[in-house]
Amino acid sequence: MPDFGERINWWAHTARIDVGSAHEATQRPARADRAHPRLCVASADASRCDDEQPTPQLPTDLALCVKLESIVRKPSALPADQYQIALNRFLGAMCHRNRDAGWKMDKSVRDSGPFTATLVDGKWVGVSGGTHSPLVIWYSPDMIAWLRANRPIDGNKEPARPAPVPDGTIVVKELYSPSPAAACRIDDLTRLRPETKG
Repeated sequence: MPDFGERINWWAHTARIDVGSAHEATQRPARADRAHPRLCVASADASRCDDEQPTPQLPTDLALCVKLESIVRKPSALPADQYQIALNRFLGAMCHRNRDAGWKMDKSVRDSGPFTATLVDGKWVGVSGGTHSPLVIWYSPDMIAWLRANRPIDGNKEPARPAPVPDGTIVVKELYSPSPAAACRIDDLTRLRPETKG
């Protein structure tokens, strides 16, 4: 079950947790032995993490983050183009990485589906059957509170009728490259900067 310590890890239980598009693990993962458009072959250097930075990537303008957070929590209050600008500024300033404000993150980078390796002509070739690149999820404080109340560690204590996720709750999915996720599993995940190539 989820561990609500300093960070959160749902590798085995993402199928139970459906929080909008944040958890695509509810989709049936592709089998690596079948042709599938989302399969990708891992790079020759699977020990490389393109997104690792020398320093932590944390918010530096906390006043800006407070201002932007109040905006991004109300998407219907602005026209879509203006909201998108505010959201891009919020994410670009790493405002969702403010642990002092109660934001939590996964315990490690995880693949979005199976990753298999096969020995071909004396070389290991990795194939990702995931829906997208390896990822880390960040959760706003109110999302953490909702998860604790509606997806408790002890599944027997889960409410029969979970409450709806509150409006304004934020879940941020950061994507990293290349696969496998193990390439980006470093001691300080805040030194990872999400891929920006699209």
